Amino acid sequence: MRPRSSHRSGLMAMSRRDVDSLYDSMRDAHSYIQSRRDGDGGAKKSVTNKVIQALEVGAGAVGVGLLAGRLQTTSIGSSGVPLGLALGFAGHAAAFFDLAGKYDDHLVNLSNGAIAGWLTMWGAGQGMQMRQKANLPLGPITAGSLPTPTPTPRMMASPGFSPRRPLTEAELAAMGARIK
Repeated sequence: MRPRSSHRSGLMAMSRRDVDSLYDSMRDAHSYIQSRRDGDGGAKKSVTNKVIQALEVGAGAVGVGLLAGRLQTTSIGSSGVPLGLALGFAGHAAAFFDLAGKYDDHLVNLSNGAIAGWLTMWGAGQGMQMRQKANLPLGPITAGSLPTPTPTPRMMASPGFSPRRPLTEAELAAMGARIK
């Protein structure tokens, strides 16, 4: 917008058309910001988007955990580059360059989950080091499963029971006595 050739300057030199154009731009910018903030919908859509976002972040974390467990390493090969961190940054870069198109937001959520998954594993490792420095016993960190209960005679007598150790002669005899 150039001021008209007159003695007026700044806003005073704007025509009605210039003011309308500026107002339209501001209104469009405001609408754009609101639509990005609200997800182009009301509260219902916003809640749905938040649930989807949480699930996608969780899926990214689970994916990194599954890969680390399957590959038996948290790094890419022997490079020392953290798997979750690399996948997360790669996903963010792909979304930044709009490689996923309309799915960029979903890719960002998955990438956030990958980074969160790596940070969880890193934090668990740091916690184990702290236990070791405090001379506390180290044990495996088992996530994703319930602790195995101590078998009772009733459990051992149930069909399909598979103990982690062989039954003793006394346990076998006790089971046989209950069956007779």
